[in-house]
Amino acid sequence: MSSRCVGRGRCSPSDRDGEGGCERRSRRRGHRPPLPPRVGVALSRRDAAARDLTYPENYVLSEEGRNRMFNYFVNGQSLSAGFAADTYLSFLTAGDLTEWYRRLADRVGFVVVRTVAAYESDGGIVSGVPRNYRLLHHALGSATGGFDGTAHFRVVYASPDRYVTVFELVAGATIVGRGAPRERVAVETTVPVANVPERIEFRRVVETGANGRFDVTVPHPGRYRIGDRTVRVTETDVRAGATVRIDGS
Repeated sequence: MSSRCVGRGRCSPSDRDGEGGCERRSRRRGHRPPLPPRVGVALSRRDAAARDLTYPENYVLSEEGRNRMFNYFVNGQSLSAGFAADTYLSFLTAGDLTEWYRRLADRVGFVVVRTVAAYESDGGIVSGVPRNYRLLHHALGSATGGFDGTAHFRVVYASPDRYVTVFELVAGATIVGRGAPRERVAVETTVPVANVPERIEFRRVVETGANGRFDVTVPHPGRYRIGDRTVRVTETDVRAGATVRIDGS
């Protein structure tokens, strides 16, 4: 039996092409594609509980239209999408991500970003795209194009075509070290992301001070490379906002 879409971006039970086939057909017909079922792997009550998050720390910030659904799955609080309506667009389009973390940390646990057609073209992202959308949805929080990387937004899920990305807000671990005075230092690791077959590169860049000292906050656990040195950051370090020193710095 052939597969078909049945309106509002939903697939019929007879769909044999998987979520990707339905998503492609939905886009051609002008529907907003359904979110992949595997988003639930990154956004579930069990996962939030495993991260020791309770409401409102496990609140999901997303576009208004899907916000109640996301929060139903994660925390059971789905009566209103008012906060998302007031906040999400501003978050994507204006302000510094570190400042946003300070504003949101007490009441948001996850952020879901989906592709916005107006920001994309066949050749890639269009000029003038909002900074936070570009840095999160395209760069997955890693340093790129003059952006030094994010300290507090950790990518935890990406759909196969990057139509949907999910980020968790974390305190971040601060790596402290020394280098030559006034030089740019890269702090790098690779991290696993749900639904992505290979580990992705994550990178932050920081400038040392006049005495060569630097500190940089990272949202992922892992073994970080800083030139020819390495330092290990644990999950506990990231969640507790711990300081990790390199070579006794």
